[in-house]
Order: sequence, then structure tokens, then C-alpha cells
Amino acid sequence: SLWLAAVRASGHLASASLTVAPTPAFVLTALSVSSSYIVYSLVWFNAAKFAAACQRAPLGLLGVDAVGVFQTLVLAFKLGQQLALLLWAAHAAGADASSPHAVVHALATLLASFC
Repeated sequence: SLWLAAVRASGHLASASLTVAPTPAFVLTALSVSSSYIVYSLVWFNAAKFAAACQRAPLGLLGVDAVGVFQTLVLAFKLGQQLALLLWAAHAAGADASSPHAVVHALATLLASFC
């Protein structure tokens, strides 16, 4: 996968240590990647409360029933998850995340190195 390839290529996996403080980029990526799983567990363990919350705003605006709302939430969180992984891969490749051109160039270079 792109995630494992970027980690391996950047050397971040080899230098991971529990004694080194995680960088802000790592923390944001980890939170973005795990956010969908947090949503899943909240819904799973609080299904009745979630279904009730889906009947009123703001969740009620996302779908006609609890399943529709959950579908919209999953789509949104998965999109955020994938964007975070791509930004992390670009960051690991040395790109300035504030420049879309630099991010695209870094990702293209990273992908080309694995082809």
C-alpha cells in the first residue's frame, strides 16, 4: 500500500521510538486515521442514542434515517482519512503541505519511485 511504501521509503519506521516525542504531523495523521474507528465504536456502543440523535439536527441533516446518517459520516471520515494519509506521505517525502503543487509533485515522485 502507499502508506507502507511511504513509511518504508522515508525511514520513519526504522527510526520510530517510544522515547522520542511524536511530531505534530504524526499526531494529526494518527488522529485522522483513527477518527473513523472512534466513530464506529461510538455508534456501536451507543446505537439507541445515535438513532435518537439522527432524528434531530445536526445529525438529522446528514440522512433520512440512522443508516443514511452513518453512511454519510463514514464517507466523510474515510475521505478525511485518505487525505491525511496522502498529506503525510507528501510530508514524509519532504513536501511543504501548505503548497498543493509541492504535495502533488512529492506524491508523483514517490509513486514513480515504486513503479
